[in-house]
Amino acid sequence: MNKPRRAGVREVAQLAGVSVATVSRVLNNPEKVMKKTADKVLAAAETLDFLPNNAARVLSQHQSRTLGIVIPTFENPIYAKFIDALEGALARAHYSLLVTTTQKGRVTEFDKVRELVNMGGMP
Repeated sequence: MNKPRRAGVREVAQLAGVSVATVSRVLNNPEKVMKKTADKVLAAAETLDFLPNNAARVLSQHQSRTLGIVIPTFENPIYAKFIDALEGALARAHYSLLVTTTQKGRVTEFDKVRELVNMGGMP
């Protein structure tokens, strides 16, 4: 069964009557676009139920805006508080957080860091 293709930036650009580059600027640097144009692009994106393709963004910008952290366990409440605070700060800076544990030493930190790097969570 084929899923219907989601609308992309080309469709948003066509509906808004602007270029793909303008759609990209509105999504990534809205302060560089006139408000009237940005409003038109955002309205088109909403009409099409557009969601940015994060994989495409990572490829084009050469960065994932995702950070990874390895902790020993989730059982200690201090780690939960730390992760909560860290995730909040990162979200305000438009970053995501990947969290993994060493399972109380059953897995090495090196192995976990390698997993994060393979996921694209760190350079």
